[in-house]
Amino acid sequence: MRPTHEYVARKFNEFNTLIFNNKLPQIPIRISESRSTLGQIRYLKRRNRDGSHSFSDFSLHISNLMDRDERVIEDTIIHEMIHYYILHNQVQDTSAHGKVFRELMKTINTRFNRNISISHKSSREELDSNLKIRWHHICITRMRDGQHCITVAATSRIFDIWNEVAKHPQIEQWEWYATTDPFFNRFRRSLTLKLYKIDLAEVSDKLTSAIKLQRTGSTIRPQNP
Repeated sequence: MRPTHEYVARKFNEFNTLIFNNKLPQIPIRISESRSTLGQIRYLKRRNRDGSHSFSDFSLHISNLMDRDERVIEDTIIHEMIHYYILHNQVQDTSAHGKVFRELMKTINTRFNRNISISHKSSREELDSNLKIRWHHICITRMRDGQHCITVAATSRIFDIWNEVAKHPQIEQWEWYATTDPFFNRFRRSLTLKLYKIDLAEVSDKLTSAIKLQRTGSTIRPQNP
């Protein structure tokens, strides 16, 4: 399923009552299309005179970019509510997922039969569910050790990354493509050269209908047949 604002608000109230004894004030809820995080608590952080920090202006952000199991979405909401509980009560933890967070997570998992974790790795089914159509500018590189890598460049940085590829001492060969295949939605868009190792056979199959690109000076256009 893909969470809606109504769904997240309902679950927030449900878990606030069941798990947090209604001690969490209502906060704005935002539905996003984030690829990098399933959920996030956003807030303002201020440094106090004694060196500690105080937190305010909270909001809960949940991504609906991918189709996920409802239990995963519920655990994501609770995960973020643990963060909110700690921050709202101005508890100084050892890190973002420090000792306090981990103790609360363990207690909730045991008491309420949850499976909350520090992070969630997307399954192949979840990645394949992201079917949004968008243009991707992709560089496939072959390294000197024979390994192949992919870079999905942010459109605003494609010239900079193109230059970085050409100068990289470990890159032996490269090709640029443009495609709208949703398969490439799973890769983060890079602002600088990021090389992610790939199975070339799997990716090559997705590039059969892609447009090969060439660059002449400050112009990037489809490669001549």
